[in-house]
Amino acid sequence: MPILGITCTKLKAKYAHLYSFFHVQVTVNSRDLKQAVELFMSPDSWPDGVFVKRFFTKQQQDES
Repeated sequence: MPILGITCTKLKAKYAHLYSFFHVQVTVNSRDLKQAVELFMSPDSWPDGVFVKRFFTKQQQDES
């Protein structure tokens, strides 16, 4: 599964002295999406103590 791109952005945390938030965007081909989600959501893919949650963007609704 080739990774086409990775972007990591640090987000603002309410208690920055206690923890940090990051948005990690991984770009893959659509045919590899299922495998990529399974891999990157696996606890074995991340160091101990890291909490990973899948991010979904809010869809815009038509105002018609």
